[in-house]
Formats: sequence, structure tokens, C-alpha cells
Amino acid sequence: MTTDQADRSSDHPGADALLFSLVAAPAGWIAQLVITYGLASYACQPSAASRLRPPGFGWADEHWLFLAVNLACLAITIGAGIAPWRAQRAHTRSTTAGAGERKTAGHVRFLAVCGLMASGGFAIAIAFDTLELFTVPACWRIIG
Repeated sequence: MTTDQADRSSDHPGADALLFSLVAAPAGWIAQLVITYGLASYACQPSAASRLRPPGFGWADEHWLFLAVNLACLAITIGAGIAPWRAQRAHTRSTTAGAGERKTAGHVRFLAVCGLMASGGFAIAIAFDTLELFTVPACWRIIG
């Protein structure tokens, strides 16, 4: 790290956490959708014909696998919500009431609120997708 980069990072404590919060929440939701969709599509229809029974050993309890994926992605999204809160608190403690610091504090507060709102929204989306595991039957349970 050069001295210029060190100076910029010391001027904006928590900038990495704010960036993490803006990227990790949607990334956790996208990962949850892609992984569970891929696993469910393989489990239900690996070829042209749909399955009438679970696809072999371990798939009878596929809800546990989907639940583990959803909870892991929910943890990432909640972590993305904690990061901007902590970054804003760290920035508030490190600045004084000067004019330049007020402008920077406004930027940090704005990014922190955006990160909190994004992580909250995506956490709600993942929570609703998790509820689906307990309310919608698997593909082979609809027919049989």
C-alpha cells in the first residue's frame, strides 16, 4: 500500500465496510437464488421427464440442504447490514465538528443508510424464500 492510499484510507475509516455492505447483500441474495434454483431443478427434472420420487440417497431430506444454503446467504446479508452501522459509528467517533468532516460524515451516513436499507431488503427476500421451503411441497410430493 502506498502512502497516498494509506492517507485516503485513514481519512475515511470504514470505507471498505461500506463498499462491502453495498455489494454483499445483493450478492448473498443472488447466490441464494442461483444455488437453490440449480439444486431444485436437478432434483426435480434432470432430463425431459419429471421425477416422481426423490433422486436417490440423501435427497429425501433436501429441505435441510436448501435451509443450510438459505441460512448461509442470510448470514452474509445480515453481516452486510452490520458493517455499515459499525463503519458509521467508527467514523463518527474519529471526526470532529469541522466543515470538511461534516461533508465527509454526510457521505458516510448516506452510504451507511443505503447499505442498511439494501441489506434489510435482501434479508427480507431471503427470509421469504426460506419460508417457501416449509409451505410449498417439493416437485415429487405434488404428484405422489
